[in-house]
Amino acid sequence: MDDQHGKHPHAIAGIARVSVFFNGVEFPFTRQSLFGFAHMVESSKLAIPMIRLQLTDGIDFLASNPDAMVEGAELRITVTARDTDTYTRLFRVNFLSVSPDKVGNVIDLDGYLNYTKYWIETINSHFIAAPSSEVLRRVSEYTGLKYLGVETSDTQRWSGGLRKIHTFCTDVANHGFRSESSCMKRAVTLKGEFLYRDISVLGDTGISSIFSIGSVEQNKLPVVSYYPRNVGGSPNRRTGYRQTLVEYSTCRPTLYRVHKGMQVSVNEGGDVNINPSIRSSVLKGNQWCAPIDYGNLNDNYHRAFYQNSRGTSLFSVGLDVITPLPTVSNPGLTVFDTVKVEAPQEIQELAGTYIVVSHSILIDVGQYHEKFELTRRSTASNQTRVATRNTARTGYASPGSALSEDF
Repeated sequence: MDDQHGKHPHAIAGIARVSVFFNGVEFPFTRQSLFGFAHMVESSKLAIPMIRLQLTDGIDFLASNPDAMVEGAELRITVTARDTDTYTRLFRVNFLSVSPDKVGNVIDLDGYLNYTKYWIETINSHFIAAPSSEVLRRVSEYTGLKYLGVETSDTQRWSGGLRKIHTFCTDVANHGFRSESSCMKRAVTLKGEFLYRDISVLGDTGISSIFSIGSVEQNKLPVVSYYPRNVGGSPNRRTGYRQTLVEYSTCRPTLYRVHKGMQVSVNEGGDVNINPSIRSSVLKGNQWCAPIDYGNLNDNYHRAFYQNSRGTSLFSVGLDVITPLPTVSNPGLTVFDTVKVEAPQEIQELAGTYIVVSHSILIDVGQYHEKFELTRRSTASNQTRVATRNTARTGYASPGSALSEDF
């Protein structure tokens, strides 16, 4: 175990041990060089997983190793949590700040998962003639990511357009089409996996884990802090009331097509309701026109974007939960997994099936927690906000540059 961690790990008695290396040089934790916190996050909201790290350098580590923490330096962090989960993650330093403190220099940095081609490289402008699933498989494997996705039926010639690879992949996923009710999303995990999933059917894939609020039971993840979220009004206004997309084509028999509805099958147990009085009084909701198709696009290209955006907006009820137990061991728990939440009778409205949107690993002074942002489809809910004491930092460890979308 010491070989994995190096000679000077930061130890949280009975909870975790952490070792940090910069370009292969270990940061030695002593009484003068201290561990502040480490937050790692994977999320469908991020283009790539990120880390936020704070250290106190009281032994002039920076001065002795001037190349250790430069922009782009390799950051390796190895964690053993509660003597059950040991894992190593590689990042690249993205931003670094140093400020003096009475003990030494406080180092704050953030970094991105060590897949520089995916995060930085620009894709060529040549066309890839294939379904979106095959395009994403080829591109993700080129960057070193492991592709895990479903098959789609949307063959066309996709153009890189001299965009960043991660930007191109997000655009392809936004226009991915699988069926008349599909809702395609993509995410990159801390394990270096590129996920491409149809979230309209994730509730049918089986339960990966069970979170238990208010009780400790075997084979269930205890919840020490939680926070309900309900944002139904905003997505309803944006996409729920008579939203319409008009697309024009120079090569189809009809000049234009109008998209103003989609099939929805709710399987998470939430209520998908549109206020009937508002719907009857609104003659037109958001209206927009797609770019003109000159023959390069597949028949469902614009339809896919329409239903992917509307399908995503249905996931408007959420629950943030924090557990002290590690979940990283194989197969682990990650983005797009389906989970079940059990709750006592007084907050039974929080119980049910959810989908994981974001997963954060939160290592603080004396604490190890993992935070999950969960969501399910529901545009009108009586879900109650219940204020509870947070037992760990709950902010996502990510710079704004990585944020890409709402879900």
